[in-house]
Amino acid sequence: MFLGALTALVLSIAAGQARTAERFALSGAIEQGGLVIGRAGAAVKISLDKRPLRLTGDGRFLFGIGRDEKGPLLLRLHYRDGRMEERRLAVAKRVWRIQRITGLPRAMVTPPKRLMAQLTREYYLVRAARATDSALTYWREGLDWPASGRVNGVFGSQRFYNGKARSYHSGVDVAKPAGTPVRATAGGVVTLVHQGMYFAGKIVVIDHGFGLASSFLHMSKILVKVGDRVRQGQTIGLVGSTGRSTGPHLHWSLSWFQTRIDPQRAAKPMRRPRAHRGSKHR
Repeated sequence: MFLGALTALVLSIAAGQARTAERFALSGAIEQGGLVIGRAGAAVKISLDKRPLRLTGDGRFLFGIGRDEKGPLLLRLHYRDGRMEERRLAVAKRVWRIQRITGLPRAMVTPPKRLMAQLTREYYLVRAARATDSALTYWREGLDWPASGRVNGVFGSQRFYNGKARSYHSGVDVAKPAGTPVRATAGGVVTLVHQGMYFAGKIVVIDHGFGLASSFLHMSKILVKVGDRVRQGQTIGLVGSTGRSTGPHLHWSLSWFQTRIDPQRAAKPMRRPRAHRGSKHR
């Protein structure tokens, strides 16, 4: 009788461990520029390359993978009973496009030295906004496109301005007429508003929680202020061509703290406006 009870106990523990393993899951491609959302199962703590990750009450977490990340990434799961489990994640490599942009004023390619202090201040303003580590969970809504239209600039592409190599493109560009509404890709809190950065023009940064933030650049008008809590789909500004821009468009970038993520891979499919069909006269 004792042996039977012991066997039942062992089988029960094994089944419980199997269910725990089954509950752990990752969604999103493990690739350069990827956004990964996970479920920790029975783990009470989790870390990525020794960096602690936030967990929701039901064990959800997220992290981003940099454009040039080679991997492997190391996830550590810590359980209430003291056990620790490691999972190594291979990172898929991507091939990046080359984009050549011409017709920019020389000062927009190589800014005058007298502007270095201004550019440095603007860089750190954006960096500080992206460093926000809040417990907000608006990212669980999924990410909608802030505008629909032709994508004429993709994440990760090596850019040449007037023939000069510069840093890779950190977001996606959607070509739209000036004045088109720009909508919040997910709910969140506005952490940065600037009416005229040298490169970004009129910019808004929204914190979606757990380090995930959206930045919207080159707008013609901003309709929110720092501290505003916005809902998904709310109009936050209008498309423009401010800053370093050759025409009206929206630049949308996504970041996990300072790690840039590909919005095109992370977002839901773009909703194209339905073509209007006029009624026929009889």
